[in-house]
Amino acid sequence: MDSESREYPGGKKRIIIEAAAKVFSKKGFHKAKIEEIAKEAGIGKGTIYEYFTSKEELFKEMLSSISREYIRVLDFSSHPSAVEQIKEILKQHFNFMGMNKDLARLIIANQNALNGEIRQWFLEQTLEKIYVIEGVLEKGRAAGEFKEDLNVYIAARIIFGSVMALSGAIVHENLSYEGEALVQDLMDLLLNGFNKNNGSVQCG
Repeated sequence: MDSESREYPGGKKRIIIEAAAKVFSKKGFHKAKIEEIAKEAGIGKGTIYEYFTSKEELFKEMLSSISREYIRVLDFSSHPSAVEQIKEILKQHFNFMGMNKDLARLIIANQNALNGEIRQWFLEQTLEKIYVIEGVLEKGRAAGEFKEDLNVYIAARIIFGSVMALSGAIVHENLSYEGEALVQDLMDLLLNGFNKNNGSVQCG
């Protein structure tokens, strides 16, 4: 059943998804029950199955809804330079995670426990975000903001990995994400590294 292709009179789809987010956040994917989601939504269990064939489909639709909202708020087009675009991506991502801690905690905790189809969907979503970063880095390299031999493939994944690690700290360790400090510290590390002279580090 393709939930994307149908109309949901009276916003019932939104009610179900919001209820699912609350229940999944409290119980986790495997322990959550359709009956509990129905109760939270104030509807009958059978009504949920009018829109979603399974708990897995509902969970995936909930994640899709979160992803669409994330993309909606992620707007860095007003910043002309690649450096400023990367900075804005970091800022908006941390703000989104901080304002949606319950859902972020749910996603982080359940990624490895999901079935193959949803894990594949997660991978595709992850790659889409990495490709966005790659595009910005390519633009910056072409404009001379970054060094000519920048390995965009590795750099994009370093940025994404750093963002996800700090997102986990925001969710689980209450790392402060408000203001400019976190973004600025990460940008400094990404652009200048650990070397005090900002030169090449010889290894081996």
